Amino acid sequence: MDRDRVVRAGGACVVFVATLLSVDATAATLQLDSYSHFVFEGSRQVVTLPAGIEIPVRVETVATSEWALTIDAGSLRLAPIEYPSGRAVKWRLAGPARGRLVRGEEGLSCTLHATFLARVEGNPSDIRFDVSFTTERAERRNIGLVAEPEGVRLDPASGSLQLVAAVTNPAGAATAPGQPVSVILSGRLHGLPQEVVGR
Repeated sequence: MDRDRVVRAGGACVVFVATLLSVDATAATLQLDSYSHFVFEGSRQVVTLPAGIEIPVRVETVATSEWALTIDAGSLRLAPIEYPSGRAVKWRLAGPARGRLVRGEEGLSCTLHATFLARVEGNPSDIRFDVSFTTERAERRNIGLVAEPEGVRLDPASGSLQLVAAVTNPAGAATAPGQPVSVILSGRLHGLPQEVVGR
């Protein structure tokens, strides 16, 4: 990656709120690393997320070799992130993010759907982003990506994984409205149930 094109979200402060777990749920944590970023495909500008962000994830058994994942809307509060345009953007979840962790013949695949609300500095209203993450290959959906981002399945021994998504930047966005955007969340999922990591 061209380091000259990277805009770091320095000084971001992350606050997490504890949530209640159901009896059968396990409290896991997705800790992002320094490779987590998103790319505006038209200009190839990159915004990196602060390393060390910890996202609480609730894990519940659905069936043999399948687990439900939930990130509660109030569990993540992220300080505004400065974009290449120089404007800061405040991000939050519009509601719970939900997904699945599935064990298949080729390993543990993960999907996660989240709806984000972004408030651009100086704007009175939020911008809505519907984002579908996967550890497989993100679909183009005719949005003009230079390349389809490809994820990395969960390694049960280390908890490492890479979730990817492809979206279109909506009108009113702080940088490059209308451009395709690749999103990469890279890190480790800690505290998984024993039936996930023990086989």
